[in-house]
Amino acid sequence: MSQVGGVSYQQRLPNGFIVPGVFQFSASGSPVQIQGSLTVGSPIQIQTAPLAAGTVVASNQNFTVNWTGDDAEAIVTVTLVAGTGLAAVADYAQADASAGSITFQPVCADNPVRAGGNGVICSFGLPSTAPLEIILDVTPASPNTTSLVVQGITGAVQAAWDYRYEFGGLTLQ
Repeated sequence: MSQVGGVSYQQRLPNGFIVPGVFQFSASGSPVQIQGSLTVGSPIQIQTAPLAAGTVVASNQNFTVNWTGDDAEAIVTVTLVAGTGLAAVADYAQADASAGSITFQPVCADNPVRAGGNGVICSFGLPSTAPLEIILDVTPASPNTTSLVVQGITGAVQAAWDYRYEFGGLTLQ
């Protein structure tokens, strides 16, 4: 979450928490009191299967993530993260939710030094045989933020929402 200044609060919510509707929130105390609401639309539904732990993603052929639903103007960011910790490398792509999919295409190059093969290597530019995580971040179209008047705070206060799907324990080969 990006911010210019101030404080940011984030919360990991259980699967199935996001449902369409109006969410009310409040916090009371001294000297700050806050009340507000956010309208949440329908989340996207991931159609790509399987993305369960143990799934192998081939780095020598197109890999497509498919979804349905959500506001057509929402932005979906799909990130492939190969490796862990400081050695992790990522590649990402973005599309409007109305596109319904994002495809990662491997880049193939001739490799005359490659032993025992046709001399062609294809990859997404990520280390092969690395642990793979696939992350889908969805940023709903406006209005996904609301301005609030908060007793006890003189500056601007905004509440915003977005959501993420994480699929870990995959392998890139």
